[in-house]
Amino acid sequence: MKGNSFRVAENSSINRRGHYDLVVLNPELIRRHSYSEIYGQSFKRCKATIIPWSKKEGVFMLYGVEIMLSRKVLSGSRRLATATWSNRMAKFRQDCDKLLACQNEGLMLRTQGIYFIREHTPEIEELVSARVPQNGRICWG
Repeated sequence: MKGNSFRVAENSSINRRGHYDLVVLNPELIRRHSYSEIYGQSFKRCKATIIPWSKKEGVFMLYGVEIMLSRKVLSGSRRLATATWSNRMAKFRQDCDKLLACQNEGLMLRTQGIYFIREHTPEIEELVSARVPQNGRICWG
């Protein structure tokens, strides 16, 4: 992950794997690999065992979910609210794009980003709705 981009790297382990809020692993992966391989703390080891298995045998993550929660009600000017929501939605889009990158690489079958937003006004809905990524969903509270 760098800025607003994410890619599965071929030659480095620094800042190259995602941290997802929830994943459902392929049961066949669990049967065939050790915990230390699946856990992926060592990207080098994961790259040598899990990723080749996934490309040959099937995805190793059946489902990946990113979850965000916004419980603070914003106060202040419309300009400030617009900037704040633009930043929040950029982060949400980045997380959803990270999931899609893994899906496009054949490492994850399905993805979903879920953003729980407590504050619900027509203005905020307008700001947010225009920025929801294709694999994202907004849940108003």
